[in-house]
Amino acid sequence: METAHHTAAIIQGHDNGSQLGRAELGREMGITSLPFELLLSIIWNDRLEEDDVKAARLTCHVLAPAAASRLFFRIYISKLIADRDTFLAICNSPHLAQHVREVEWLEISHALGDFTNRFPAIEEELINTLYQYMETTSTSLFWLFNTSTGPQWSDYDADAVAATRTNTVAVFRPVFEAAIDKLPSLQTFVSRPMTSERVLSDQEYPISGWQFQSYQDRAQKNPETNDGLFLFLMPAMCRPTSTVTRLCWHDEFPGFSVFRSFPDSAFKGLESLDMFVNHWAGTDGPNNDSLVGLKAALKNAAPTLRHFKLDIDTVVGGKAPLPDKSIGGTIVSWLSNGQFALRSLSLCSTDLFRNALLPLIRANATSLRHLRVENVPIYSSWVRDLAQIRRLRLDSIQIIRDEEVVYGEGSRWMVPDDSGDDAEPSEDEDLSGDGSSMSDRDGRQIKKEAVTETALLRYLRGKPPVNDDDQRVHTAVYSIAPVLISTLPRSEDAMEDDHASEANSEDSVQYRRRTSPKDGVVAYGDDPLEWFEDWDLEAGDREEPLPYFAALKEFSKKDLEDGNLGEYLGEQSGTWELLRQLSPPEGAIQCDSDEDAESKPPEYSTAYII
Repeated sequence: METAHHTAAIIQGHDNGSQLGRAELGREMGITSLPFELLLSIIWNDRLEEDDVKAARLTCHVLAPAAASRLFFRIYISKLIADRDTFLAICNSPHLAQHVREVEWLEISHALGDFTNRFPAIEEELINTLYQYMETTSTSLFWLFNTSTGPQWSDYDADAVAATRTNTVAVFRPVFEAAIDKLPSLQTFVSRPMTSERVLSDQEYPISGWQFQSYQDRAQKNPETNDGLFLFLMPAMCRPTSTVTRLCWHDEFPGFSVFRSFPDSAFKGLESLDMFVNHWAGTDGPNNDSLVGLKAALKNAAPTLRHFKLDIDTVVGGKAPLPDKSIGGTIVSWLSNGQFALRSLSLCSTDLFRNALLPLIRANATSLRHLRVENVPIYSSWVRDLAQIRRLRLDSIQIIRDEEVVYGEGSRWMVPDDSGDDAEPSEDEDLSGDGSSMSDRDGRQIKKEAVTETALLRYLRGKPPVNDDDQRVHTAVYSIAPVLISTLPRSEDAMEDDHASEANSEDSVQYRRRTSPKDGVVAYGDDPLEWFEDWDLEAGDREEPLPYFAALKEFSKKDLEDGNLGEYLGEQSGTWELLRQLSPPEGAIQCDSDEDAESKPPEYSTAYII
């Protein structure tokens, strides 16, 4: 089997110079004889394309369960009939449903008549023929329609359309909830726009998602944006039996979903919330009922919410409000009330006054461990103030400056495309020169300084400078003139150097280890490639990943680069047989859960704790 051969090559190597060839491994070490956990790690390797995994599932019964864990980790549903039927089929198949951990609702809007009410600009007959084709074809594609917000033609019965829509929602909601109840491992809901390139119909004239999105009436107060989120996902989350602990909410382009009503209990029990929303730019903002509902929903999430991400986008031509009146400033003020205990906080393109972000961090100081700000101006004075928060003990901090943002000016335009390549640089940034400075709106030059994350963390912990990186932070922070601070991009080499230099420091950040979706385990070890024969209780080791899981990714990379398996494993590691015979250290038991686990697609390992 081509896929099995390709997959096996990842772990066995295919260079003639490899010190452990096929003969030495033996016939019994074929890929199908490997432990299931190792098969999981192989199947989830980034080098395997989705088509490879699909082929493995269909052609090898031994690999099928591992392949299914990847292929059905995330499943989709939308207003398209084909997507709905596929979703229900998976939920009603127990051998597939057991692998599902994430349900994504791909948002796309279409109202009957959206194409027929276009005014033909040129070639009237041709345009009308095209619109009629689009209208006829779309009717057979969707099971749920929107009500029209554009000009209505003579035959349009608004009341009948609204009644049909209401009835369709009422009928399908219990069907949807019954379906997700059959997903025993479900943890995450996602609502995001359908990608522009998605082909909805492959008939004589293919129709893509982009054509629907571009032809829609772009009403700023569209009352039916993110239908999947508000009509199905949120009601399902309000149920006492809900197992969803993470919600990723992306505004459907070009709507403003913050105008819709929020169930008070929608976020109750959430541990992680990601919001990618639009400013209410160029409008009077959402009505008071919408804000009250959103605030109440966040308040109900306070006891459990540990991870929060806010990414703000503005609409082209819109006039962004002042930072304290924007949705970003509003939400940040709510999270600063002292009722939350966030462990990770991420803010992107969020317009905030300087005195708004510090209270948020101060209110969560005792619990906050990970801070990420992107496209948010962070000045030297802000870093000085951050260092004065005594209870703050960050394990990581990232300040990323891809596009400069000046308060009161929108920097990005949401485009419903996974690539994200369509965001354009802000006009506020001086793109000429070497990038070491930028101009504010008054034309004054502001110096920019990129520092290492390790050095910045040492400064925030009150450590004196001990090297050039540390000194660069101190020089920038205590500069008389304002300095825009950012952290250097992370890289594997840089991280390894940082960990090596900090290995004996009390501030050393532990290595994170993840496990299979079966257990959801996160474990830590003082050496990411530590083997069981090196495990030493007296040396402080407490938790240990099996070497052939997370370490396999590094092993595969090394083996494919130079084919020297023996050099990578070390002299005392023996052959592959060692991987099959190793067992946990004496006194260690399997770790089944970790409160601090972040809800991200896992890298697989099995962890033991003593």
